[in-house]
Amino acid sequence: MAGGASRAQDYLMQIVTAGYGFDVPDIQNALMKTNYKSVEAAVEYLFANQDKDKGGGGGGASKPAATQSKNNDANKDSVSEKDIQDLRERIKKMELEGNFKLDVTQDIMNNAIKQNPNRPDDALNYIMDKYSHLIQATDSINNVSSKQDADALKQKLIDDAIKKKEEQEREAREREKQIEMDKRKAMEEQKERERKAIKHKEMVAANRARHLEKKKKKKSLAQKTTLEWHKRHEQYDKNDIERLRAIENNRNKQLQSVDSPDKAIQMLFERYGEDDARITIA
Repeated sequence: MAGGASRAQDYLMQIVTAGYGFDVPDIQNALMKTNYKSVEAAVEYLFANQDKDKGGGGGGASKPAATQSKNNDANKDSVSEKDIQDLRERIKKMELEGNFKLDVTQDIMNNAIKQNPNRPDDALNYIMDKYSHLIQATDSINNVSSKQDADALKQKLIDDAIKKKEEQEREAREREKQIEMDKRKAMEEQKERERKAIKHKEMVAANRARHLEKKKKKKSLAQKTTLEWHKRHEQYDKNDIERLRAIENNRNKQLQSVDSPDKAIQMLFERYGEDDARITIA
């Protein structure tokens, strides 16, 4: 509800500041009739109903008579409590949204309903038009009871509107400044993120290169070690073959030199000693 009241007051100030020449009650009535849709809708309503309110047009003579006849018939009808309550709620809503106080009595509401049967909006307009002197601004102790009071209230609304407009412009400038600062900050943060991302990629690439180089060296060392092992064992095999070949050659030479039993015994004595050889021979 506070938001609706602020919006209604803002619309009212904008229309007053524009200098169309409408009175405050008429502006408030237009805002209410257009359900506070927009300033343009309220101004359009004011201009559209300006001639009607003044009673212009060729058929104006017959309308008052018909209206008077309807009003006379309505005066005969009693006013229900439901109609009174409905009108009271509408007045309260207008007071909250328009930021003013309308001090009306039960008799005034009864008369308004009788004059406008089954038309609560017209009943409210009837009160606003006929009893505009009862309007009192909630932030002022002075009643709007005369043209001078209305002009003073109008000037106050204009001043408030100017102040509010200046405040809104100042806030708009601050918002623009803050938006610009936020943009610069966002751009700097984006650049910093990009710089960190590039640095991270470079670091990852360097680590990957180091890892690959280390892996390559390790593989090369393993291959070298394996090759050296194979070469070493190949040499071992060659040495064994040479040793076996030498042993075989010595055996063959010795066998060739033993061509008689005496030479055989002599060889045993030389190789194992005389005692051990004799045991073998026995």
